[in-house]
Amino acid sequence: MTFPPLLLRDRSLLLILGLALIVRFAAAFVFDPPMISDDRDYHAIALSLLNGGGFSLDGNLTAYRLPGYPLFLTAIYTAAGVSPLPVRLCQALLDVLSCFMVFLLGRRLLGERPARIAAALYAVFPLCILYVTTLMSETVFTALLLLFLLLLPDRPEQRGRLVWAGIAAGCAVLFRTTALILPLAVAVIPGLSGRSLPSRVRPLVLIAGTMALVILPWLARNEAVFGRFSLTSNAGVNFWMGNHHAASGSYSFPPVNPLADITDDFERSDLGFRLGRAFWLEEPEHGLFVTAKKFAHLFAVDYWMIMVQRATPDWHPTARAVDTYRHFPVGWLASVQLPVMLIILLALPGFFLLPSGQRPEWSSLMLVSLLWIGAHLVIYGGARYRVPLHPLFILAAVQGWLLLTHRTFVLSRPRLVLVSVVTLILLAGWSMESWILFFGGSF
Repeated sequence: MTFPPLLLRDRSLLLILGLALIVRFAAAFVFDPPMISDDRDYHAIALSLLNGGGFSLDGNLTAYRLPGYPLFLTAIYTAAGVSPLPVRLCQALLDVLSCFMVFLLGRRLLGERPARIAAALYAVFPLCILYVTTLMSETVFTALLLLFLLLLPDRPEQRGRLVWAGIAAGCAVLFRTTALILPLAVAVIPGLSGRSLPSRVRPLVLIAGTMALVILPWLARNEAVFGRFSLTSNAGVNFWMGNHHAASGSYSFPPVNPLADITDDFERSDLGFRLGRAFWLEEPEHGLFVTAKKFAHLFAVDYWMIMVQRATPDWHPTARAVDTYRHFPVGWLASVQLPVMLIILLALPGFFLLPSGQRPEWSSLMLVSLLWIGAHLVIYGGARYRVPLHPLFILAAVQGWLLLTHRTFVLSRPRLVLVSVVTLILLAGWSMESWILFFGGSF
């Protein structure tokens, strides 16, 4: 059923989408956070493109940032002028579309009424609303991820849908390199169950090949400009940030950073990879400890989003991050984080205690979620990188609630142990985080 007839028939869905639009438009006008992170580079590159300077930072051609979001900004700046408000309004509309796609995915996985509940939860989910207000790529990327999952076919013979899913995945890669994992999701679509190996490989090749064609012009540009057939020159930097002896598990460099003296972006990236690999070879036990810290940061309170909404243009980091966050009202922190905690805890049984008959339909969402988390455990963690998974967690949380209330979950010992252990780890991490935040210590 196409979009307009569905809305005309389903008034409750129309009300949910209307609510999503109202709260996002309100946030777009109320919040005007300063640019203090990656958004500064995105904005600067967009201005360079707008003024004919090419894909450049500080007058120098660059591949340090991917082209997707700067091009998105450039298109809006060209049409509506250089102002963050039109960007926020466009992102609000995109996120309403994401809300609708949450409903469509939910209808496929859960049925009509639970799908509306999932869409309603997404409509009022605080972090999704707040990210609309920033000049960051999360909102656009989340829409592309949901579109990719919607386009995944039920059967490998549906080649047209595979091609469109590949296009969506390719566009997503131009926003986030971690989207390179997306074609792997085709390996678990229900229609491949019991198929021969060639039948499993062909859809993967088709979707990966289509994705490659989408990103090929950017790769060719980097080959022509820098002599590197590569997506980005910051991959090694990100790897080094999460894999060194003083790594916090999030965005951090050691006190003496050997990358700081390298001026060439790709040479800096190469050195980051070498140093990160050396760290793991020399200190594998320490590497595992750092990986645990990455997991903790990935599921921590989204301090960056909480902070940026209250920061001023002259903001600068304090000596200890905890000193910044202690000035925030407890209600502000709780209103952002408590919904995240509840959704994640309910998502665990929704993902892992499914009856066997429902698992195939959920397999692509589960695989994408696990691969996404795994990719950031390789690089470094941060609550901002969890944002694209929130709609998937919401869908799984609705499923988890249905399983628990209807007592239809599967109580196999390995799955129950897995859910229990992860739940305890998350609760312990959040409790420790709260203790540090309100009673002392540092991050």
